[in-house]
Amino acid sequence: MTEWSPDDLKRAWTRRFMKSGGNGVHTRLFDDHNTAVRNRLLAATPISSDEVPVFASFESETYSVLITTRRVVSISDGLSSALAVGSVRAISVDFEAMRAARKTLLDWGELRFETLTGEFRSVRLEPGHPLSGVWNALGFIPGRPRHAAILSQSTASAESPSPRRAGRGLG
Repeated sequence: MTEWSPDDLKRAWTRRFMKSGGNGVHTRLFDDHNTAVRNRLLAATPISSDEVPVFASFESETYSVLITTRRVVSISDGLSSALAVGSVRAISVDFEAMRAARKTLLDWGELRFETLTGEFRSVRLEPGHPLSGVWNALGFIPGRPRHAAILSQSTASAESPSPRRAGRGLG
């Protein structure tokens, strides 16, 4: 199996993000945020030499998300919580909660990660195209079977709209 450099993975995720979603007001490519936001996120989340920031969602001074080539980090009220990208089994949207809230993917703003140990973690992202873009981009994690990223999508009802299958194109 070919080893992906952090820069190569960032390029692959960026292409998928722009093709299947795109920048929003709060959730966007890390490099497309202004300097003040980038500096604030990097101050709250030190980056190691083997990772590169790819996506950031800066909702407010009290909540933000930074997604690097190695971690998904949520920062809430000054406390951070990190999830290793390599520990993710599936990425989904909680369609039951979305239906109960009478929302659609266009106005749902939560992405759910299932870990290899069966634990679920969620992060808030900007609804609509930005969430869809991040979902599809993160569906491509080298070394993980392509179907694993869309595991939860295939179990959703036919009524539930979902972004295009992860794995199309680069896989």
